[in-house]
This record gives sequence, C-alpha cells and structure tokens, in this order.
Amino acid sequence: MTRDPPERNPSSATTAQRVLPHHSTPVYTVVTAVAELEDCTPDELPPLFDVIDPDALTELVASDGGLTVERITFRYLEYDITVTQQRILVRAAQ
Repeated sequence: MTRDPPERNPSSATTAQRVLPHHSTPVYTVVTAVAELEDCTPDELPPLFDVIDPDALTELVASDGGLTVERITFRYLEYDITVTQQRILVRAAQ
C-alpha cells in the first residue's frame, strides 16, 4: 500500500546533514531528517522502499568490510539524498 506524501508544511530549512551513528541505520537517519524538514513524523512519509531498497542501502554503506560504495545519491520526495559511510545529506532538489 502506497501512502500519499504528507501535505507539505516544510520547515524553513532546505538542508539537513547528519552524522551516521553506529547504532542507527541509514534508512532511519534519512527518514527522520526528511521528516524534520517536512515538519511531520516519519510515519507520515511515504515508504522509503518506494524509491530505494532499504536493505541494499544499509549494506552498501556498511563499514564492516563488506561490499561498500563511497556514496549513494537518490531522490526521495522533493529532496536529493546523499549517503556515505559517515554522513547523510538531505537537500531540497533543484
């Protein structure tokens, strides 16, 4: 079941940057950063898996020596998301 995007009530901020904590997944960090910019709760957002496989995202940026990439960039709602092993950058799409 696909949820409609929340009614937009974005905060005045257009960018969020987060250090990727070791105890958190990139998926959780992306969704909470977008929710903050949209001024809503993460549950009100459409599922991230509509645009990217959450398990693959987590595995690709894992720092445990497995298959990793330097950076992944994708669009979610109206934001460009860049994920590295250390940081997540969410910015309003141009």
